[in-house]
Amino acid sequence: MTFIHSILVYYRRGFSYEHEIDCSIFELACHLYMVMHILTLQNAFVLTLRLTSDSPLWLRLAVDFLCLDIVPVICVTAWVNRAPLYVIGLLVVTTLLFLIGYLRNQRFEEETEKRVVHRLEIEDFTRAITKYKYLTLNITAICILAVDFGDHIFPFRLAKVPSGVSLMNVGLAFFVISNGIVSPEARHVRAPTLTKQLIPIAILALIGAIRTVVFIYFLNRSSSEYGYHWNAFFTLALVKLAATVILKLPWKRYGILPLAVFFTIFHETMLYSGLTSYVKGYYDSTDSVLEQLIFRNREGIVSSGGYTCIYLWSVFIGYQIFEDVENLDIGEKSLKAAKLLRKLLTIFITFSFVYYISENVWERASRQVSNLTFIAHIICFTLALLLESLVLDYATKRFLGKLSNSLLVQIVNSNALLYFLASNLSTGLVNFICDWTVGSCRNVRHGTAIWMLCFYIMFSKIVNIVLYF
Repeated sequence: MTFIHSILVYYRRGFSYEHEIDCSIFELACHLYMVMHILTLQNAFVLTLRLTSDSPLWLRLAVDFLCLDIVPVICVTAWVNRAPLYVIGLLVVTTLLFLIGYLRNQRFEEETEKRVVHRLEIEDFTRAITKYKYLTLNITAICILAVDFGDHIFPFRLAKVPSGVSLMNVGLAFFVISNGIVSPEARHVRAPTLTKQLIPIAILALIGAIRTVVFIYFLNRSSSEYGYHWNAFFTLALVKLAATVILKLPWKRYGILPLAVFFTIFHETMLYSGLTSYVKGYYDSTDSVLEQLIFRNREGIVSSGGYTCIYLWSVFIGYQIFEDVENLDIGEKSLKAAKLLRKLLTIFITFSFVYYISENVWERASRQVSNLTFIAHIICFTLALLLESLVLDYATKRFLGKLSNSLLVQIVNSNALLYFLASNLSTGLVNFICDWTVGSCRNVRHGTAIWMLCFYIMFSKIVNIVLYF
């Protein structure tokens, strides 16, 4: 019902979000659908142009840059207030490419008298996870700089908000899911010892500490995102530590689903028991130094509990996807894929119902505390994107005959942390240059800002490309 209401509001606003204050579910869905759809658009371009691994490297990367970088930058900046219209435009372009490929394949089948039967495969689900991971990295990298240029480039309704939905609110949660859904526990493999897992956790904490020092002493930082000292790297480190400990305990033998349900209920109970009031409370100068430190970072600390629940749910989803199918024949794999699709649809419908009830009966989704509404909203969008990827990949195989793997997606996903660090460092560099030349990023003109975003996102990818080869 909330989604339908968002569509009706958009119609009444004259097909524009220009004067909207809050981001709606419908607008957020359009932006996320766009980022996933451009991967299909890139695939269609590659297959239509008949590019292969033997094609020139510069040409393959140029097509990837055009589809996967330039198009999303323009969509979330120049066309940001017309989100549903650019989605329709992408659908039209993709449909034309599908039609060209379909006619070509029909002619090939008539000449060779061969007819290929396409069906849903288990590999399509792992491919969807790969695309989801790239989606998370790409949209986050674009948004962390675009928001600095101000409302004329990136509307404030899409920036991080304490409660409600927005494009930047899903970024950290999607990162948590990207890690959990491919974790050793999700892939049915033996997890490393706790000591070995402390190394990446310590690295995340160190990066978070460095970022805090840089932001406090060298840049103007907002204290309303996660806390005065807290940032996303600390949340990722704490979530990883908490989830690792939980999944190492003996109760794992009862299954991941009971764990996810128990800790989600426990976290929501703690919020209702006073944690929400604590997060929204006021500073008390009579507290001790430790109490003041915790209070100034209370949002990041408390919300980490909800992100841990999201991590557990992502492990549960990944556990369903990565079931062992090596000893199955083609027919059994096809039946397994259909069964897995029904499972994901069941989880999606369940969380959609939970989100609707929680949103309308209790409270809105809150990034500050990562409540049940927020958790359900994130899981719903994750499953919707995975299901969208399955549908688009099936359509690609049906009309274009096969799927192609993007070289740029492979390069970025091979070292996601490096790409994220390069994006953060590039963001700081652009802010420093703008402060030095024009006083602030907000003083940069509209066209110049878009060009800067395009070069910035390409530079972040080039760092990965150079180190990859």
